[in-house]
Amino acid sequence: MTYHDRTMQRAQFRDEIARAKHRMPPRCRQTFKMFCQGHSQSAIARILKRSPVSVRQDLHHARRVCREVSA
Repeated sequence: MTYHDRTMQRAQFRDEIARAKHRMPPRCRQTFKMFCQGHSQSAIARILKRSPVSVRQDLHHARRVCREVSA
């Protein structure tokens, strides 16, 4: 199971994703949306002109928010 699959499994219901999105900062929301569309972390970093570390941090935050919502 890949990182993307685990992330999507935690936020598999659309209402959970919608609730989670409102608890994320805008740039984190944008990163999570692109990740859900299938972009890799390096591609997101290139497209948004940010460092891969900040992309990873945003995805970590998004995962944590989704986990809190689904718990």
